Amino acid sequence: MNPLNIESISRKSAISPELAAQLAGEEKFRKQTLDQKPIPMEKEEHLLDPWFYKCDDKIVKYDMRELGRWKAIVSCWYTVLSDWDTWNHLTFLTIVCFFTMFMVIITGSTRSVYDNNSVVNKALTLVSFVFAGYVAIVINRWDRIRNATIGQMWGALENLNMISMSILIKQAPPAEEAELSARLMRYSRLAMILTFRALQPGAETDTLESLLIRPADNRTMSAQSDASERQMSSFAHSVDGGSNNNGNAVSSALPPAEQQELMTEEERQWLLAATPGTRPLMVVSWLEGYFDSLHAAGYQSNELALTGIMVNLFSVRGGIGATLGAIGAQLPYPYVHLVYWTIQVVLVALSIETGVILAADTYFKNNGQGDYSPVDDSPNVWPQDSNLWYFNKFMQITVSNVIFALFTEGLLKVCDKLSNPCSLEETSFSERVYGTFMFNNCRALRAGHISYAHMKSKND
Repeated sequence: MNPLNIESISRKSAISPELAAQLAGEEKFRKQTLDQKPIPMEKEEHLLDPWFYKCDDKIVKYDMRELGRWKAIVSCWYTVLSDWDTWNHLTFLTIVCFFTMFMVIITGSTRSVYDNNSVVNKALTLVSFVFAGYVAIVINRWDRIRNATIGQMWGALENLNMISMSILIKQAPPAEEAELSARLMRYSRLAMILTFRALQPGAETDTLESLLIRPADNRTMSAQSDASERQMSSFAHSVDGGSNNNGNAVSSALPPAEQQELMTEEERQWLLAATPGTRPLMVVSWLEGYFDSLHAAGYQSNELALTGIMVNLFSVRGGIGATLGAIGAQLPYPYVHLVYWTIQVVLVALSIETGVILAADTYFKNNGQGDYSPVDDSPNVWPQDSNLWYFNKFMQITVSNVIFALFTEGLLKVCDKLSNPCSLEETSFSERVYGTFMFNNCRALRAGHISYAHMKSKND
């Protein structure tokens, strides 16, 4: 964005230089008061896939409308089609299928068992019932984590910032208010990111150095904790004119993850002494200590604000505990094992049955003497060409069974990825994006308090 220029403002709007200077000063004041950061996402466009907004290799947004067109058929990135475990399992099932087919042909057992009483048909009803229930439980669990656990913690942290700002903006000097508000924001973002990290691989060995405030910035523990991110983020090449669908600025040059400066060295040492799952709870106590220090410094708050502080502190603690508990406590093992066991047995039985059917069709095609003789050898049956008939039969059963196997394997893989929305998977929530949204929301709340007082003083 171009810097403010008093002469250009005066020339373009045909107003006096004095008024132009006043407008430029007010514009600068508004931007400094808000001081919001671009959302740390970059746009990826693919020829055969929908576009993605990503942060640290995690998908934050995608264009769902493109999936309703032809791209849903050909897209493969970040889907079950790009998962090697799925294809390895399908390869195993294919080997079982053709091994069965050749064994049946070699032994002469060409009678097909594929009829209305086949074991697969009997199991499909059970699979559909068990599988549908399992998928519904996993998706509901993911949605509950997003809205009722992380959402509860996020909302309570923003409430605490709003209460603090309502107290400080009315009573504290501007410089002190900015420093104290930045400290509260730092603790709020730290509580959220530590909750995420407690649920990620390597939490026990995480040194938390990527969250340290650099020594040069330690003398002022305020808004400078995010200064490096703001300097490295740029509007110059932002996608879609610098905003996403929600109207939030999106940076094209992502600051590296290690630029998050949320704690001092002393705070890091205290956190390292605790287990990963209890570190966010230590920060909750720091939040309580922050409000105690405000009271000790003489900042007055009414009974409603005091009640709101305690209620939201309890809500933050409850949200952290609920998030860790919902993800840490898996679904009962016997139930999950039953789902996976049933599906794997059905897929193996289906591959064996497919091999038997293909062997029987080979017999019908050759009829032992090279003569084409399908089940119904009426001259009106199409096609009469034996090779074309066999090709139709082969494609009919193999394509339908491969699609069925991909569907079931795909749903199992989706359920696995949704089991921990705070992991490092590309489908998980991005803690950096969440933290930036929280930062911008709280800056907007703070700017709302300041702007209201500013407008009121001008109008009085």
